[in-house]
Amino acid sequence: YKAADLIEFPEIHTYILSFYQHQILFDLVLQFIARLLLKLGLYEEAESSINNYLKRIPKSGPGHFILANIFAATGKQEQALHEYSKAGNKPKLKAEAHNNRALIFIKKKLFNRALEELSQAITISPNLIDAHYNFGNLLIQTNGDPIKARRHLEKALELTTSQESAIRIKRALNALP
Repeated sequence: YKAADLIEFPEIHTYILSFYQHQILFDLVLQFIARLLLKLGLYEEAESSINNYLKRIPKSGPGHFILANIFAATGKQEQALHEYSKAGNKPKLKAEAHNNRALIFIKKKLFNRALEELSQAITISPNLIDAHYNFGNLLIQTNGDPIKARRHLEKALELTTSQESAIRIKRALNALP
């Protein structure tokens, strides 16, 4: 359609707008379904759903983040690391991706890489509870700087609103000298 058609036939404009709104809604539904399937542990179905989403929107940071979570949950660590690196530039999501990359490096016993990832996560999103907790906990596990570990764990405790998390953080703090 030409621009003149949109002026002459406003219902075409309404139809096109409605079409795009439905496409956006459909894409969000695909993303939601993938997240739900992941939470239910239905990894193949989740991967299929998010791959359908990524075929439609290949540069979607949230889509790559979900796919990375699926790979991490199924032990495909290298693929997860790769997908987390494509999580985009939205600060919270990018910080969570760095935090999750750190968890993979911890599993691989690459503690310095994990510390680097956690440091980046905290730089990007200073209020990311998990990054502070994981940083402090990793320093405890690796006999790192106990003062720095305490500082990160106390920050995590200050930020948390969950009683369950607070108990876990306090346990970690009690492990410090």
